[in-house]
Amino acid sequence: MYQLITKGAYPYVMSSPDIRQVHLSEPVKKINHPLFEICKKCLEKDLSKRYQQFQELFKDLDKVSKSEGIEIPKQIITRDDKLEELYILSRSLSAIGENKEALRAIDQYLSHQPDHYSAWSQKGRLEFELGNLQNALVATKKAVYLYQYSSTALNNLGAIYLELDNNADAKTCLLRAVEIDPENSGALMNLANALVETGDISEASQCLLKCFQLTPQKKSLHTNSKNLLPAFVQNQLFEFSADIYKLLLTYSSLSINEHFNYAMCNYQIHRFNEAVKSFEIVLSANPKDATALVNISKSYYFIGNVDKAIFYSDKLISEEINPAQGMSMKAQYLHQSGRFNEAEKYLLDILTKFPMTDFLWLTLGDIYSKEKLFNKALNCYQKTRQIKKQKGASDNDKDLIFIEQKINDTKKNAL
Repeated sequence: MYQLITKGAYPYVMSSPDIRQVHLSEPVKKINHPLFEICKKCLEKDLSKRYQQFQELFKDLDKVSKSEGIEIPKQIITRDDKLEELYILSRSLSAIGENKEALRAIDQYLSHQPDHYSAWSQKGRLEFELGNLQNALVATKKAVYLYQYSSTALNNLGAIYLELDNNADAKTCLLRAVEIDPENSGALMNLANALVETGDISEASQCLLKCFQLTPQKKSLHTNSKNLLPAFVQNQLFEFSADIYKLLLTYSSLSINEHFNYAMCNYQIHRFNEAVKSFEIVLSANPKDATALVNISKSYYFIGNVDKAIFYSDKLISEEINPAQGMSMKAQYLHQSGRFNEAEKYLLDILTKFPMTDFLWLTLGDIYSKEKLFNKALNCYQKTRQIKKQKGASDNDKDLIFIEQKINDTKKNAL
């Protein structure tokens, strides 16, 4: 209608080459025409604000025609017109959540038009949303039988198979739906679910990234992504996971736990600046989160901010969260930033007071070894072994085996 009254003008400012994105975000361009308000209502983003029935549209048209002094010709309604109105009514009722009424309307329509594939697809979707899975399966199979190139019907069939735990058939249908229409974001999203179920985890993550390119503001995409991300992280797809978390942060929001996972993914792929931002959010909610403190400290060190790295290692000590690890990290930062004497003094002062801290003897040994002070390093490693044994470590203890290896390597280097 808009293009008819403007002689072909597009109703939106083309702020993006992506027409879907333009439709979702841009307001309707205002024009000076009696039918503009009707056009605007037809193009509302919120479906519930659009005309729900033809009678509503006709009522507004009648008002405009009277204000303009135009008489609307009397309508002769044929049987086909009445049938078509049933189909439109079903879709309108469905859009506002009246699924039972919508199903009644589409069943009436199909009793007269049994070969309309879109109507069968509509029936299948309504049955699915009402929880009638077998009815949904029969109706949607009928839609696909009538027209095998409907990406929408194949997507719906795939979603039904997923609900029935038939993941192999779901994957087949959804791959076909995406093949027919590569920009069907709903099919891509359902395909991601099917691929996770069939163990194709990497491909699933790429489906979600493609969905974000097509419909980044779609709420069901945000929910689905959050549900699947744990599987991606568990399978060590840290880069894909970090990319999805970043998109969620842009178009939705992240919980504290999700910020933590986002930070850890970024840390794993050495995006330390991004990791720091999310770790800081985690720590603002839980200042004593040991893992966040350790990793934000390391992240700051890797981006060259030694003072901040030491600041957070000091937190582990002063808040008594993990003092030994905090001291070890601080000593290593001092040493690796060229302050060997300061690092050595720092550890020796602590070990004078707490000589049974084997972890710090090990750290001091590593620092001496890097400085090629192998005799001093050997002494530290031997002290570590002695303390471990005094604390009850057995000969097959993994830590003790690790220390024995360091002692043997250091002896060779000392020769």
